[in-house]
This record gives sequence, structure tokens and C-alpha cells, in this order.
Amino acid sequence: MSQIIRRLSSEEVTMKMAKVGTVLHVGEIDLCRLNSLQISQINKYVPLYNRWVNSPEIIEFLSGSHETIEKTARRLHDLREKVDTDWTFVVKKQGVPIGFCALNKVHAVQGYCELEIFLGDNHSRGNKYGRKIVSSLCTFGFTHLELRGIVLRVLEHNTAAIACYRHCGFNEVYRYPKVHRRKGCFYDEIIMQLNAT
Repeated sequence: MSQIIRRLSSEEVTMKMAKVGTVLHVGEIDLCRLNSLQISQINKYVPLYNRWVNSPEIIEFLSGSHETIEKTARRLHDLREKVDTDWTFVVKKQGVPIGFCALNKVHAVQGYCELEIFLGDNHSRGNKYGRKIVSSLCTFGFTHLELRGIVLRVLEHNTAAIACYRHCGFNEVYRYPKVHRRKGCFYDEIIMQLNAT
């Protein structure tokens, strides 16, 4: 496990298990588990998530395309039901949502999952929150979910995200060449992985 994850594990990341669900505290950032929220609470996040996921700054780096409000609602409600395989979190700073992150497709037998993250709030990017969030998710996955490895997908032109993931200890393990088209250009999809030690 990388140095940053060891350091965060011992100093910064605290976890609070409550009857309503899980909250990860990472300094001034809270990760609130979506699966533990009431349907009415999730409905409040649908327009925000939809606006973020369709913003030009975000959609450029996602592998999907424009998402309707109905699709967003289905996505968030489906994630809420996947209690055993998906740990999806609303990222909050001082109580205000700034993004979403997840450990999805948790495979208990193989001990692997996929990490996803995006910060929808423009002012929250470039402040190293991504590093803290990724590191805390990995710490949580390795220590509490007893995972052996965590994988993620990123498009090659998302250089800021790639730098963040490398800083957290992820290495490139595979590359799908020229599979995503953005603004007339084709980009590789990179698979990165971090293993527990």
C-alpha cells in the first residue's frame, strides 16, 4: 500500500458506523454513504448529480454521453439498492455536496472492486481533495472491506486525474486504444490498479 494511504489510515481517516449507515471523515470532507439515505434524500441529489454529470467539464472525461434526469434518478435509486456490492458516497465539504465517489462492483470472493470519483463543484477541483478522497476510499476498501485490489478506468487525456491516481499508488495495467471519441479525437481508456500489500 502506498505511503499516503498508510499515513491517512493512521492519522486522518475516521469512520463512523451508525444505524443509518456509514460516514467517512477525511479532514474537512465527509463521505456519506448513498445506500443509507432515504429515498426522499436521494431525490434531492438527482438534479445536482444530473447537472454535474452533464457539465462540459465533467462529461469530457466520462466514458458515457449526455444523461437525462430520468436516467440519473434510476442510477441513484439503483445504487441505493446495491448494499452488498456498491459503496457509493456523496462527497460533502462543510455539509455542502461537492461530488460523488464509489467503490462499486465489490466482489467478496475475488476481493476486487472499481473506484469511481468526480467532483462536480468547480471550486473543489485543484485543492487536492481528489487525493484525500481516493486515499480514504482505498483505506476503507482494504481495511474494512478486506479487498485485495482496487481498479479504476480513466481516459488518457484526463491528466489531472491520472496524476492524482498515480500519487495514490495506482499503476497502469491495461489500455484500450482509441475507444472513446471526444470532440473529434479518439482517446485510450486506461485501466489502473492498486493492490493491498
